[in-house]
Formats: sequence, C-alpha cells, structure tokens
Amino acid sequence: VDDLAQLELAVRVEQPGQLMRDFQTERPMDGGNPMPLSNRYYLADACFLVALGGPNEILEKVKAVLRLPRRPLYLGRRSCPADMPLCLGIDGEAQDVRQVLVREPWRASERYKCHHANVLTLEMVADARDGEVCESWADYPLTYSATGRRYACRPVTRLRVPNPDVVGLDDTGSSKAPAVTALE
Repeated sequence: VDDLAQLELAVRVEQPGQLMRDFQTERPMDGGNPMPLSNRYYLADACFLVALGGPNEILEKVKAVLRLPRRPLYLGRRSCPADMPLCLGIDGEAQDVRQVLVREPWRASERYKCHHANVLTLEMVADARDGEVCESWADYPLTYSATGRRYACRPVTRLRVPNPDVVGLDDTGSSKAPAVTALE
C-alpha cells in the first residue's frame, strides 16, 4: 500500500446524504447461537468528488483498476455499491488536487440541486499542508492484511470552496470568489 499512501488526497462533499441506521440480527444456518444484535450506520444518498495527486504512472494504474475493477466495489457496506463512473479521468494540466476540485462542476443530483440552489460553498477535506490547522484521522493504510488491517494517523484539513455552479468563473477559468477558505 506504500504507493497508494504517497498520493495526495482531497475530497469535496457534493451532497452530504443522510445518516441511516441499520439494525442487524444474525442467525447461523446451522442453528447455533445467534450473534449479538448490532446497529450499523451508513450514509444514504451522498455524493463525493475525490482528487488524487501523485506520480502519473501510479495515477494511470488507479485509473485502470477503477475503470475495470476485478471485484464489485462498495463504499463501506456491500449493500452500498459505488456509482459509475468511478474515474472521470486524469487532468494533466493540474498541479494541485485542491485546484482540480475548485474547477470541477458540482456533481450533486439534479433533485438535490433543486432543493439546495442557495448552496454557495462546498466542504472539502484534504491532506493538510505545513502550517495549516488540521485534525488527525486514523485512516493512513499500513496494511490490508487478512489477519488485521492497520492504520496510522494522517493530518487533514477542512476547507470551504466556492460552488462552481453558483460562483462564476472568469475568462481564465479561475473563480471570481476566493478559491479556498479554512473552516474554523
């Protein structure tokens, strides 16, 4: 996982979705003791736009496996398959994952856009850079071993970016509003 862990990551929240609770019961087919009852939580009707930055050869490999995965892909739960397409392409001109997400059109569903037409900014979570206010998230992959996945902490920052469907762009393709503001 070292090659993937070196990629820069930024995620823009297109549509925050709703937190759903799934009450689960499990009974073994052989009639043995049932498993404990549990509540599982997941997001329904959410949409996120992700940008990865790094060496072009790694990005090309990621693009290839996302376009033709060997197994079904799901987002946290097998009952939550990822929507296609998973890869919109590689922006060879971009120097920065944050810049890519500022320029990309808003990809929320049309239904969501109709009900939230006044959304002027979108949340972005990105790998923190030196000097930025940040949080520590334990999601840096150390191993995906079958005997136990392990993660380390990585610094991330939360930002607000202009909604590209609401805030106009000038002739150079730059936002007329401030590109990125830190969340307090």
